[in-house]
Amino acid sequence: DNTLLADATNVSTEPDFYFYDWNTKLSYRPSDKDLITVSTYNGKDFLDESQNLNDDITDELNLNYQLDEVTDWGNRGISGKWSRQWSPQWYTNFLVAGSEYFSNYRRDEDVFVTQQDSLIIDRQRQTLEDNSVVDFTVKGDLEWQLSLKSKLEFGFQFTDIQIDYSNIRDDTVNILTRDQRASYTSAYVSAESGVGDKLKFTTGLRVSKYELEDGLLFEPRLNLTYA
Repeated sequence: DNTLLADATNVSTEPDFYFYDWNTKLSYRPSDKDLITVSTYNGKDFLDESQNLNDDITDELNLNYQLDEVTDWGNRGISGKWSRQWSPQWYTNFLVAGSEYFSNYRRDEDVFVTQQDSLIIDRQRQTLEDNSVVDFTVKGDLEWQLSLKSKLEFGFQFTDIQIDYSNIRDDTVNILTRDQRASYTSAYVSAESGVGDKLKFTTGLRVSKYELEDGLLFEPRLNLTYA
């Protein structure tokens, strides 16, 4: 079949494609101490590389080649955030967010070869590939201003991720299928302090737990800044 396609007349195909993305952000102040923000994002790309070739290789041999090949992929997400200044020393942020990445690929290939109006080759192939990653996150942060040069920060994060993937050939052959779900949880504490007018240091510790791994992950932090 490949030899027949190579012998056929070269055909240039102009793909059909488009893409778009948009985002929005709405902020609302119910009081002097509160700020509520809602953000959205949506983006998609589309590519169609389909082609149709009908060529007489010889006076008696005819090739008809049809290809439907379409790919689309993108991202979409939404988040809501509440920020509050409880006092001149206390400040909090609370965030809820969800997002999805998706990718879909379809390829239908049909090859027909006739010789003197008799069908000698009839080949059909199909590939379907779908991929999806869904993320849900809840996050909170607290900031405590101890003095003009020192502050404490606390926070946590919980993330749930689901992955769905499938690769199927000719509607029957399952090349690969994945359906997995796992969560990630973490908490942290951080202290920042200044020494004089030029030196500032920050120490912290983050503790994380990933559902598919045993044990906890400890991540110490140390940062020194000299102006």
